[in-house]
Amino acid sequence: MEPGPIDLGRTVMPADKKPKKAEPASESAQQLERFRCMSGLAPVAKPIQGGPVELPASDLALIWLLSWFCDTDAEVDLAVTVPSATRLATPRLPHWVKIHRQPGRTHVEVGWNPPGPRASAYLKIAQSLEKAPSGTTIEFLSAANPEEDYEYESDAELKTREAGRQRHLGTLSDRGTFLLSHSSIPGKPADFLAAMEIARKITESRPTFEVPSEEDARAVVELARKTAWFADEKALPRVKGKAVATAKGQAMTTAMMVFRRRFARGPWETMAVQERDEAGNREWDEMIDQVGQKVGEALAAPPGDDIILRTERAVFRRADWSKMNVGLLDAIAFAWGKALGEDEPQPQAPADKLTPIDQALSKLGFTSLGAVHVDRFGELYLNAYAGPKGDAFGCVIAGTFGQFEYEFVSHLSNGGSLTTSTTAGLKDQKKKKIYKRSFPDFKPSSLYRKHRAALAQLTTEKVRPVPLDATLEGFCRAVDDYIRREF
Repeated sequence: MEPGPIDLGRTVMPADKKPKKAEPASESAQQLERFRCMSGLAPVAKPIQGGPVELPASDLALIWLLSWFCDTDAEVDLAVTVPSATRLATPRLPHWVKIHRQPGRTHVEVGWNPPGPRASAYLKIAQSLEKAPSGTTIEFLSAANPEEDYEYESDAELKTREAGRQRHLGTLSDRGTFLLSHSSIPGKPADFLAAMEIARKITESRPTFEVPSEEDARAVVELARKTAWFADEKALPRVKGKAVATAKGQAMTTAMMVFRRRFARGPWETMAVQERDEAGNREWDEMIDQVGQKVGEALAAPPGDDIILRTERAVFRRADWSKMNVGLLDAIAFAWGKALGEDEPQPQAPADKLTPIDQALSKLGFTSLGAVHVDRFGELYLNAYAGPKGDAFGCVIAGTFGQFEYEFVSHLSNGGSLTTSTTAGLKDQKKKKIYKRSFPDFKPSSLYRKHRAALAQLTTEKVRPVPLDATLEGFCRAVDDYIRREF
């Protein structure tokens, strides 16, 4: 019987009915062009030395990862040929998966998408293909930017793209397995078995990957740390002896790092994409640093050359709040509100916000000592006050992104300190004798009453508030002591 197409998306025909004569689906020139281009870009698949490699048919949902691990921009299509006219059912596929039928062959085009949606699509395709008769040939073809006229920006990009260009071919057996017989990767059966063992781990929620040594485990974590695939430290994999433990929701990305380490010396080219990912991550970090620096320079009150105090921990300079502009986030919120037609009040500069607080502190008997910038605190600027009882500093804090808080600070004779602040979420560090109280939205008078009450609770015959040095330098030394103990 002549080979027929596998028509994904149709219902399975009853056994007592003969299939209709296969008819090729109408194809646009663009669709045919992609098929030709993918076939042209993917290298020739040669017989696997020592093969074929027998894999469970369920691995059909995972073979695409062999290309994705090497180039995350790679698109992986399938070419399917069945030995007889067969129609198989499959769940509904997303719009970016297209089925193109030709006489004797079906091309399954899977457009680029984030890895999660693609994994779901390949799973649905595989579940349909598993029902195909033995002898069905399935070919995986991969390439990034499958256009003939694409121009590469650098040799490094070309090397990465070449790593993602792969072709793997095999047939379904009468045992319900997939016999991988040909590949463009010059690997041995053991290589493909090891690769698929890594790929299967993505089906687990929080898999653990066994590696040859603890050194390999640490190397995997370091590879992960240098890329942008992991949002923060909590998302990174962890070393667990001779194994790599996966964080929640990071099975695919961790499997990718394990694969790159495992095959760093071949037969897959994994280091080209790793170097690209690391370079991209460095460029992103540098860009964010530059943007932050420029924003800070544009919005901050430039600290003067008058250095008040220099220690091994920080440099304290006089500052001028009158030169500070509206906070960046305040400005964005105002612009967004105006764009939506809302009646947004004009945002205030830090000096405008300071005026009523300064007046309230003056009524409480506080004396203004001046403004200071601490290089250790980045974009934050402080306005210092000495309290009327000689045992508390007042401090108003403003930042170039719109931060604005105020607080009272006292030091204790046992080396401890008490901070009562409008900053939310502060917690005690009792081992360091650092005590903190949070009262967001409190007015200065109410906040100061809370501070006096907490200070009274901490005062005993042996522990008393320390008289403060009511100068701007004294305030800076108190802040420096805070930095020493806190950090």
